[in-house]
Amino acid sequence: MPIRVSPGRVLALAGAVAGAAAVAGGCAMATLPDQGPVRPAALVFSLEPENATAGAPLQPAVGVTVLESNGDTAFYSTATIQLSIAGASGKSGAHLGGITQAVPANGTAFFFSLTIDSAGVGYQLQAYAPALDLVAFSDPFDVVAGAPARLVFTVQPVATPAGDTISPAVRVAVQDTIGNTVLPSTASVTLAIGANPGPGVLGGITVRQADSGVATFPGLSVSAPGAGYTLVATSPGLAPDTSAAFTITTKARLGELRVARRRAGRHSN
Repeated sequence: MPIRVSPGRVLALAGAVAGAAAVAGGCAMATLPDQGPVRPAALVFSLEPENATAGAPLQPAVGVTVLESNGDTAFYSTATIQLSIAGASGKSGAHLGGITQAVPANGTAFFFSLTIDSAGVGYQLQAYAPALDLVAFSDPFDVVAGAPARLVFTVQPVATPAGDTISPAVRVAVQDTIGNTVLPSTASVTLAIGANPGPGVLGGITVRQADSGVATFPGLSVSAPGAGYTLVATSPGLAPDTSAAFTITTKARLGELRVARRRAGRHSN
């Protein structure tokens, strides 16, 4: 929205008694000789936030202007303006970084080097001037993840009998440097046994391509029992990750299962 200052109002203010301006609690008020007091009535995003990359400064700078009721810029206002992420917009828990409050100069407060740490859609910023009790909301904008930088186990391997399928399926995400999943990534991810107390052999398909930034590994198994196994995920150009330690238990033999069932049956009678 354009910032408008009526030439007539500037001349009138200049010709008024020293342009009499009253300041109360950070809220400036101009007086026009023919119209009486004129007060700030609204905030508006005069420079809207644009789509951005998580962790990178919003470009260009965001601007918030104080307006009078007729739409003219309240260039005399020095009321501090604060920015925050609006309520339910964007991703829950996202943080707005940078200098998030500023004092207007000639009616407009500028906010440089703002950052948002979490990728998400439909973000809005809220501007608030406490001394004026005025609020405004920006247009929606999106924040995308940064460049792929690392692998992270998002579903860890769990204790499983030797030779059985590890369930739920292990998952590995491709993330940027600050932990956002890079949804466009289709990187090839390879799993291998790291710590190997069995020693055991990793069975199943151990190379998968990421889909929406996540590689899923159904059907994995480890051949030998042992405590303290780990898996290692690798992909060219990305920092690897090691899973949490897990246990492969001894698989009960069929005869042992039958004996256990008979004992359970006797105890239940």
